[in-house]
Amino acid sequence: MGHGTGKIGYGGTQRLGMPVKYDEYYSAQDHALGPAFKEVIAFFQNLELGQVLDVGGGQGRDAIPLAQMGHRVIGIDQSSIGIEQLKNAAVSQHLNIDAKVADLCTYSPTEQLDIILFDRTRHMITNTIERENAFSRYLHFTQPQGHIVLIDERKNMAGFHTCMDEHVNTWSITYVKPTILIATKEA
Repeated sequence: MGHGTGKIGYGGTQRLGMPVKYDEYYSAQDHALGPAFKEVIAFFQNLELGQVLDVGGGQGRDAIPLAQMGHRVIGIDQSSIGIEQLKNAAVSQHLNIDAKVADLCTYSPTEQLDIILFDRTRHMITNTIERENAFSRYLHFTQPQGHIVLIDERKNMAGFHTCMDEHVNTWSITYVKPTILIATKEA
């Protein structure tokens, strides 16, 4: 479920390896998934400006406020409707956001990033091994002293902690709550 205005169902058409109904939600209303988490915004306000990858960013609930802070944002999502809405918002507000339709399981950025944000997107991958493998691949896309910010369902967090433990020599967890994990890559 999203933390915004309503429940999100996961059944339906398969596209890019995950169940999809987000086109319906995004078509029905602006800000379909609600505002960004306060903890996410607070974390980013304390960081030096950088290149952020918002994985599964949809309409831009995180990408827009992060770009408003001055971060350069790449937003990817499987929903072409969500990405189109994000592109329109970026243009109308003159924000530095590059929005792309992409499968989060196979997307690879062209450069190393300062921050990668997963705001309740990984739970969409219903197979535990695929979900953890998809998360692990992104650990290699972050430059030294970069960050991973992960928000997900409580039931999935143990698997993400296990992934981080496997990379203990290169990553340290710097913030933990039951549904939030922030880690920093060693220099």
